[in-house]
Amino acid sequence: MNTAIVGYPSSVNLGDWVQSLVIEFVWKKEFVAINREQLHKYRGPKVRLICNGWFMENPENWPPADKIEPLFISFHINPTVEKEFTKKESIDYFKKHEPIGCRDNYTLDLLRNHGVKAYFSGCLTLCYQKSHLFPNSSPKPSGILVTSVFDRLKPIILCSRGPVVMLRQLLKYPVKYIAYKIACRRLSRILSKTNRPITYASQIIDRHTLENQDSKQIALDYIRQVASAELVITSRIHTALPATAMGIPVLFLSDGLNHINHQSRLRGLVDYFEACSSKNLQNIDLETIKTKSNHIEQAIKLKARIDRFMETG
Repeated sequence: MNTAIVGYPSSVNLGDWVQSLVIEFVWKKEFVAINREQLHKYRGPKVRLICNGWFMENPENWPPADKIEPLFISFHINPTVEKEFTKKESIDYFKKHEPIGCRDNYTLDLLRNHGVKAYFSGCLTLCYQKSHLFPNSSPKPSGILVTSVFDRLKPIILCSRGPVVMLRQLLKYPVKYIAYKIACRRLSRILSKTNRPITYASQIIDRHTLENQDSKQIALDYIRQVASAELVITSRIHTALPATAMGIPVLFLSDGLNHINHQSRLRGLVDYFEACSSKNLQNIDLETIKTKSNHIEQAIKLKARIDRFMETG
């Protein structure tokens, strides 16, 4: 029976693909990718799916089709879909495939509270190594990569979400704009104290880029850029975690991540890297940030579980 990974053909968040690419690198083979939002429609031959990541944009499409045999590992249920994912049909599905490896403690507590056997697995991106991305020789780390900082503070107006959402965003716009500018100013102040070259990037791509390029390839280029830095400053966990796994010091900026939808994703993962809000940047010396190593045991356990899954296929 073939083994598959979760695919994200319509996602503008490269962090989604970063979570699946690591599986191909660690287990050195290509996998069939099944669209996360269409798992219920799968009609191909029976397949084993390494089911990890953030679930999901369309909860009405859950659970997956019967032809999919899942290994739930590094699995996150966001509060936005909690109601649908704790319906009887969904809980019965989880119990059929327990124990469920949870990416964060929020998902762990949620499933246990509904009688599902579950454990904290951490995130599969903790298994990244530089040798996966640069099999011949790794480039010498160079400079500071500032990527997707304060994304959740950026004020936006989404006309596609309807008039009520649009009005709410308009009302919040001035406050968010000021908070975003203040946070950026604080970061600029500390960056001005370093002599190292600074590169700016984003984990989020625009729709036009997605329509004209392969998002999986863009994600590969992005994670190689992360792997080439001396220090990574970000507000995205799927930049921070693989950087940590590859021995790159990380400064994670938590501004704009106070809502439960974001806090749920951080519980149990934020301990793996240096984290603070922009208010505390004045106390940070970029030259002394070190890589933590408390993720290593978790990465070993993750790899062992998927090894067993592969062997029994």
